[in-house]
Amino acid sequence: MILGNYKMMRFAWDNRNEPLTIDLICDMHRIGVSDIDDDKYTPGVFRETDDVVVVDSDGETVHTPPSHEGIKKRFKLLCHWINQCHDDADSSEYLHPLVKAISLHFSIGFEHPFRDGSGRVARSLFYWFMFKNDYAAFR
Repeated sequence: MILGNYKMMRFAWDNRNEPLTIDLICDMHRIGVSDIDDDKYTPGVFRETDDVVVVDSDGETVHTPPSHEGIKKRFKLLCHWINQCHDDADSSEYLHPLVKAISLHFSIGFEHPFRDGSGRVARSLFYWFMFKNDYAAFR
C-alpha cells in the first residue's frame, strides 16, 4: 500500500499538466493498487456492483455510495467542471484552487467509484490538482 501511494503521488506530479479525464482517474487507481489483490481491487476499473459500503472502526456502515449505474456519466460532469477555468479572482466564477481540490477529493470519496482504493485515489487527485495549480509545496 505504501509503495502504491508513492506511485500515485509520482503519477500525480508527472501528470499535473494533463486535464482530468476518466482515463487519468482509472490509471491512477491502477498504478496505486496493482499487485495488491487484483481480485478485490480490480485495478483501474470502476465498480460494477452496489455492494461497496464505507465502514468505521466498529464495522458500522457510515456511507453507502450512489449506484454504480451512472458513475461514468457523473464523472464526465466532474471532469468537465474540474477542467473549467475558475482562476480569475475578479470574476464571479472565481474558485480558489484549494476549494476545487477539496471538492474533487469529496466527490471521489462520495462516489466511491472503485471496489477498494477510492480514498487513496481521492487523496492523490487532491494533490494532483494542487500540483496542477502550482502548489508544488504539497509534493
